[in-house]
Amino acid sequence: MRYQVLAIALSSIASTSAWAGCVSEEMTFVSCTVKGGKMLSVCLEGDMAVYRFGPEGAPEITLSEPLATIDYRPWPGIGSTIWEVVRFTNGDITYAVNGSILRIAADEADGPNLGGGVEVWRGENLLATLECLPSSVAFPWSQTIGDAKRAAGLEWFPEDQSWKRTSD
Repeated sequence: MRYQVLAIALSSIASTSAWAGCVSEEMTFVSCTVKGGKMLSVCLEGDMAVYRFGPEGAPEITLSEPLATIDYRPWPGIGSTIWEVVRFTNGDITYAVNGSILRIAADEADGPNLGGGVEVWRGENLLATLECLPSSVAFPWSQTIGDAKRAAGLEWFPEDQSWKRTSD
């Protein structure tokens, strides 16, 4: 798989293009503010998934991966929570970004029914877990990534948690 690390030059960011999540909800996998105040987003831009993390207006890291090849784990279709995960790799570091929706409507007293966050891994070692502030989460669950994978000739096999090329 080919991953690109995009350098962000702070001096070239115009005030009108300050980063604050995805451009539109239709192009959002998940977007939020994590505990500690930094922004986290995975946006769908054309045929690419783009991971951004860092202060609003100046992400510290930006990674991109084609939708057809992104490590994506779709919701298995059971349980009270819809959840999905996409993974981006940069060298030996993996960023596992998740979004979730509690399917049973939460009462106002129970708080929001959306969740998300990122786990940062080096190999088998978990380095950090950052949770989204529940009131900041955008997770407009859709089939966009799965549709892109199927269009690329892949099929999801839940028994071994993998996408495989379908026979022609």
